[in-house]
Amino acid sequence: VTPAGVDLHGFYVANLYARVKSNNDPLFEQAVIAMKRRSRHIPYFLVGDFQEDVHSNAYMADLFNAEEIYNVATFVRSPFAHQPTFCYRRGWTGQPGAGATTIDFVLANAAGAALVKQFEIDYTTGVVGHALLRVTLSVEAYMDTVLQWVPPRSYPVECFPEMEWDQKDLLAESVVSLYDDAFEVA
Repeated sequence: VTPAGVDLHGFYVANLYARVKSNNDPLFEQAVIAMKRRSRHIPYFLVGDFQEDVHSNAYMADLFNAEEIYNVATFVRSPFAHQPTFCYRRGWTGQPGAGATTIDFVLANAAGAALVKQFEIDYTTGVVGHALLRVTLSVEAYMDTVLQWVPPRSYPVECFPEMEWDQKDLLAESVVSLYDDAFEVA
């Protein structure tokens, strides 16, 4: 159940590129605050080159442990979850070894992680140094229309001060009769 007035169409995708050999904690914190600010009910993905393994970062590890943010690769238990995503060696084909690190990630809030069906790493793109992260989402269920019961409220007869009580009763009767058939079907 989502809060009243929340527009649930679509999802957010943000890109993060951290600085090499820097303390990126303030950047990570800003990115996560932006993610949380949107809504916990709208899928939000934070994709990027974090320049370090986010699981080794104390700030990010706390968020993972508190289940405030998810690494989609580990969330779906992908066999690619801990595979290298970058290497400075020329001709790298995705094999672990000297210079190969896991610094590229797709992170998500709970609503986003729930949509992820599959996570893969593609080393055949020809992009020097970096692998392609491929995430497959299940949006069919997300796009389904779900009927929601809205409990009836009292009719605001005080909005019609110039009307007599018997007129207000007739007005309320006509409103109720409009929904009479719907209640019989439900």
